Amino acid sequence: MLTTRTPITVDDLFRLDWLEDPRCSPDGAWVAFVRVAVDRLRNRYRRSIWLAPADGATAPRRFTAGPAGGALRGAGHLPGR
Repeated sequence: MLTTRTPITVDDLFRLDWLEDPRCSPDGAWVAFVRVAVDRLRNRYRRSIWLAPADGATAPRRFTAGPAGGALRGAGHLPGR
């Protein structure tokens, strides 16, 4: 079966989100990460910190919200200590 490939467009790139700066809690039970999305209207990135169980038992949950809510470095300790 042949499929037709369509090229990635600039609009596609603006819809992509990605993760950065994953950190594990000291006991290994949790993973915190920064989710990055493009705010095309404001011409900037929006970051938020998310927290997920390392075993994947439940869905990740948003830990911060707002335009400046996404830096894990220097943010203190994760749960599990």
